[in-house]
Amino acid sequence: MGRGPTAGIMLGAGTSSRMGQPKQLLQVGGTPMLLRVLGAAMASPLAHIVLVLGPNAMEVRGALGLLPQGPRLKLIFNEHHTEGMASSIRAGIREIKNDFPSCMLVLGDQPLLDAATIELLLKAFWSSTQEICVPFGRGVRGQPVIFGRRFYEELMALKGDVGGRGILEAHPEEVLEVQVPDPEVLMDVDTPEDLKRVQELLLKRQELGEH
Repeated sequence: MGRGPTAGIMLGAGTSSRMGQPKQLLQVGGTPMLLRVLGAAMASPLAHIVLVLGPNAMEVRGALGLLPQGPRLKLIFNEHHTEGMASSIRAGIREIKNDFPSCMLVLGDQPLLDAATIELLLKAFWSSTQEICVPFGRGVRGQPVIFGRRFYEELMALKGDVGGRGILEAHPEEVLEVQVPDPEVLMDVDTPEDLKRVQELLLKRQELGEH
């Protein structure tokens, strides 16, 4: 008890310089990548979702089209996006720290992430005593990661273009690893080659009648 409800902090403020265009808007299966990830989050048991946008906020917001209305989803602009990923994490934590005892950091460039994986991680975290939960597949840890309130202060202290990996390394006893049935859902898109691979996987799944 007391470990939920859990808020999602979706990081969508990157500049995407390596892709030559806003990565958030890259088409994956005919849908902007960020919208695919957001759809998975909205279909999951996350109680609240903060979508953090950056330099392309207006363009991204327009491309996302009609979004679900209501208090469950909030879009915010990270004025300090040039300082890197940590600034978006800080912006998200400020939004949820007083109302939610745990949060899940969700990358906006994991287009194969699904609601079932998010739910798997949440249920494992809620039933454990550890304060950090990470997905595990093919011998490596991935994203998204859940943090309990105990680590909000450390998340707020992050600087630069880093996530929470240093916190995991500093507190190994608090890390719960959860094996995911399909490690491919943890893939992120950083290069054109990554995008091509994701597109191929998605097409293959569609041919097999999967989603």
